Amino acid sequence: MSPTYADELVLITDADLNDAEVRNAELLHIARQTVGPEARKVVGGILVKLKGEQTFASILAESGLADRGWATVIYAIHAGEAICIPSPEQA
Repeated sequence: MSPTYADELVLITDADLNDAEVRNAELLHIARQTVGPEARKVVGGILVKLKGEQTFASILAESGLADRGWATVIYAIHAGEAICIPSPEQA
């Protein structure tokens, strides 16, 4: 690799990550591959109007995006447009 591209290269494999980090990376990969700009616009429009906490289910229902909605919300979380707060049962 050319030094004009990067100062160093670090190889990270799934062995360097815990199971949750690997699953999150897999979800994000799927989201990046399947979410189009129209779905991001729909979910983004819902997110900017939210006041307080909402469930994934309520956002998905309002979006009307069915399965694409789930990946779009994951994409929005990774992009910093939303945050995921674990439920008390998960904390």
